[in-house]
Amino acid sequence: RSRGPSRSLDPDRVAAGLARYALAEYAEVVLSGIHLGAYGLDLSPRIDLTALLARLSNEAAGLRLRLSSIEPNEISEDMIRMIGRADLLCPHLHLPLQSGSDRILRLMRRPYTASFFEELILCLSAENSDLCLGADVMVGFPGEDETAFAETRDLAARLPLSYLHVFPYSPRPHTPAASMPDQVPRRVAKRRVAELRELSRAKREAFFERCLGQIRPALIENTRDRATGLARGLTDNYITVLIPDPAPPAGRIAPVRLESLTPDLRVLGRAR
Repeated sequence: RSRGPSRSLDPDRVAAGLARYALAEYAEVVLSGIHLGAYGLDLSPRIDLTALLARLSNEAAGLRLRLSSIEPNEISEDMIRMIGRADLLCPHLHLPLQSGSDRILRLMRRPYTASFFEELILCLSAENSDLCLGADVMVGFPGEDETAFAETRDLAARLPLSYLHVFPYSPRPHTPAASMPDQVPRRVAKRRVAELRELSRAKREAFFERCLGQIRPALIENTRDRATGLARGLTDNYITVLIPDPAPPAGRIAPVRLESLTPDLRVLGRAR
C-alpha cells in the first residue's frame, strides 16, 4: 500500500490551530508527521520546518512545542541552532538510528550513514547539553551479524544519547526484507535486544543524574503515579518527575526542581 506524495498543512492553518489550543488553555502541542522534517516542500511558496517554527514562536504565546520523531537527514543547521536556543521549542529530539552498521543501513535503504548520524548527535549535544536525545534502534535485521551488531552497540555507547528505543526486526509478508538471506534467529535477536536495553537503562540513568539539581518547566499531568500517588510532570527535556503535594494544578507548566533518583530510575522533584 502506498501513502502517496507528501502533503503539508498550510502554515496559516497550523498557526490557527495553535491559537485555538492556546485559547482552550492547552500548555503543550506536539508537531508530528510521516516525514516531519520535509514539511513545506510541497507548498507554494515553499517553506521549511525551521521557518514554520520561527513563525510559530511569534504567534504561539502560552504554548510550548515539541517535535515528534524526525529523520536525521532532515535536520538542518538552522534547526540545530533553533533547538539549542529557542524558548518555545522543547529541548528533546527522537531520531531513527536503526543501525550503526553502514552495510545494514544500506540494506534498510536508510538515506544516511553511521558517521553522519554520529556527527549530527555531537553537533546537537554541543548546542545544548541539556537536550534529551533519543534514538530508535532495530535489532536483528536480515544480514545483521555479530560485527554489524557490535558496530551498533559501540556507536550507541559512545554517543551522548539519553535513551534508546530498542525493538527486534519483525518480518512482514511481501516486503523485500522478508525474503532476504541471512535471517537472524529469534533467540539471537532477543539477546541483542536485551543487551541494548541494558545500555539504554545506563544512558537514561546518566542523563537523569546530570539533570539533578536543575529547575525545569514541567507540564503537570492529569493522572497521578499509580505506585506512589504523587503528581506527575513532564519536563521540557522529556523527564517524567514525581512531585509531592502541594503540587501545581494539572494542565499547567510550573518550575520543578529535580531532586533525587530512585533505584528504579524514577526522578523525584519539588515544585518551586
